[in-house]
Amino acid sequence: MLTNEQVLEWLKSLPSKADHYYSGTQDSKKEKSFGVYTLGDRRPNGMAIGGKATTKTAAHGVSILVHWNQSTRETQNAAIALYEALESLESVVIGGHPVNYIQMPYNEPISVGADEKGVCEYVIEFVVWYERG
Repeated sequence: MLTNEQVLEWLKSLPSKADHYYSGTQDSKKEKSFGVYTLGDRRPNGMAIGGKATTKTAAHGVSILVHWNQSTRETQNAAIALYEALESLESVVIGGHPVNYIQMPYNEPISVGADEKGVCEYVIEFVVWYERG
């Protein structure tokens, strides 16, 4: 099963870089960071006839929080750079799992405003369809 920690390690290999990376909640988020969370929506469990033994793929929903700085422009540019890096992927393996498809439901990063310190944030959501095994 794919984990957020595996997604986080893979995220560090992309050309779009942050100064800090974390998975899950962070008490004091640092500026210029990418955070990996589980996507909160519900997806059907695609199980083939025959159960897990015959089911070749699985899905893992991911939400990346781009927590950048107090400049809306710089934060949006960082989010767009990451989004474009995700769009341009050709061959992906995450945590030893070959990825068949990355489903991005929105055509751009989504602004979620600023935190209590005025640091601007964007979210990029996607579902990773990967090979079991």
